[in-house]
Amino acid sequence: MELAVHQDKILNSIEKFKAAEKSRATDAATTRGEIGKLTELTGVHPKAFAMIRQLDKAEVERREDILRSFDALRDILEASWNGQATRDMLDGPDDETEDTAPDDDHDADLDTEAAPDVDTIIADGGPELAADAEEFEAQADQVVTPINFGGSKG
Repeated sequence: MELAVHQDKILNSIEKFKAAEKSRATDAATTRGEIGKLTELTGVHPKAFAMIRQLDKAEVERREDILRSFDALRDILEASWNGQATRDMLDGPDDETEDTAPDDDHDADLDTEAAPDVDTIIADGGPELAADAEEFEAQADQVVTPINFGGSKG
C-alpha cells in the first residue's frame, strides 16, 4: 500500500482526532467539576457517587446482581466493623449521659411501618428468590464450624 497517496487524509484525520480528544477532555473536566460541586453541596462522598453512577450505567440484571452481593457483603462487614468499635478502656468516663427516655414523636414514626418478615420478602421476590433462599438454607445446614478453645493437644 502506498501511504503517500493518502497523506492528506492521514494528516487531516490526526488533526480531527486530536481536536475531538481535547473536546472530550474539556467536557470530562467540566463534568468532574460539576460532580465535585454536587458532592460538596449534598455531602455525598465522591467515591459513593461514582459507584452509583457505575451502577446506573449497568444493565438491570447486572445491577441487581451487584446490589444483591453488595448488600450481603455489607451486612457481614458491618457486623465486623461494629464489633471493632469498642471504647478504649483508657478513656475517661463518658461526659454525655445516655438519654433512655422514649422519644414519642420518633417512636410513633417507627410504629407506623412494621418491617416485613423474611418469608414475605422471599415470597414477594418470586420463585427465583425462593429457590435461592432454599439453596442457601440447605448449604447453611451443612456448615460445621469447629471450636478451638486452645486446650491441650492430644
